[in-house]
Amino acid sequence: MSARLRHHGVAGAVFTALVLIFLLVPLIIVALFSLHSSPSLTFPFKGFSTRWYSEVFGSEDFRESLFNSLKLALATAAFTLVFGTAAAYGVTRSGSRMSGVGVAIFMLPITLPLLFVGIALLIALRRVDIELSLLTILIGHNDVCDGTIDAVQATCPHGADEDPRNHCRTTPAAFERELRRGLDALVGVPSLRIGIAAPVRISLLCTHGGKALCVPGGSCQDFWKAAIATNVPDERGICGSLTADCSDERVAAAYQMTKAYRDILATVAAEYTAVPQNAKTANGATKAPGVEIVFSDAAWRTHIDENDISCCDCFHPSVQGQDRLARGLLEGISCGNTDVCCADTSNPVSDGRCLQEDRSGAFVGGFFPPASP
Repeated sequence: MSARLRHHGVAGAVFTALVLIFLLVPLIIVALFSLHSSPSLTFPFKGFSTRWYSEVFGSEDFRESLFNSLKLALATAAFTLVFGTAAAYGVTRSGSRMSGVGVAIFMLPITLPLLFVGIALLIALRRVDIELSLLTILIGHNDVCDGTIDAVQATCPHGADEDPRNHCRTTPAAFERELRRGLDALVGVPSLRIGIAAPVRISLLCTHGGKALCVPGGSCQDFWKAAIATNVPDERGICGSLTADCSDERVAAAYQMTKAYRDILATVAAEYTAVPQNAKTANGATKAPGVEIVFSDAAWRTHIDENDISCCDCFHPSVQGQDRLARGLLEGISCGNTDVCCADTSNPVSDGRCLQEDRSGAFVGGFFPPASP
């Protein structure tokens, strides 16, 4: 018996070591490449250097993001340590039947999608007039950038829900179906304010291909091409269906699909807004009392400029871009010299690149617009 136990112990140790190697070796390789003197992520090494750390930490945007993350992390850790420990002690020591209810309540944030939790917190904070500071939110997501590099495909991974003639992007019909399914679930919750945000005009990325990276020596267009060539983060690169060459054809296709999604969001939002309380939606869901649906076109109308895009991946918004989009979605924007808007002219290439600007002073509402624009 002791020999068998020793055998199992050795096997367990070997298995544990293999798992640790599997988990840690990629991290070690990444750390090693950060000291590589060459910008190329290939072997063999041509020398060690700390120049990348100097250039990254020399970026004001990076430092600001890092410090904000650290402040939030430390505050969250301190709060969780104190209140989490107290709650755990109370639940484990209590013999009351309410302890089970307490466990269920504490587990709710884990079981709910983080997007739902974030939007719920945002609404609650705005209801009690708490000013936003380091709070940023992601309201919605469209999959225009999930498309394949080549426009025409024999088949798509998700069958009829994707268009094989348009980079295997989600079809407008499938997009609307899933939107209605989600809204049918939400409108049944009493006293709920549902914010529906139009997507960002993603085709505007191609107007900023010349933007310099955080690390000197390259542009966003160089980065996009390298991402496709090296399959980073996968074979689609960084929105490769658009950024592979930023041709007029790709810009027009991305704009038209994004606009189709935007139009569906606006139309369906208006339809559900018009449904009376306790009445049925088109799919048979009952709209509960106190449900309010708000559509915002602010993100779609916003002219994203070069400084709104991160110099790290040339895709996600920078600190300035996050602030601009978040405040636009919350309070709305007035199209002018401060917040330049895009005007639609029915020309997909022109509109995709926002060549026609709107500075008329027109107000585009957010989820919580001020009493008077």
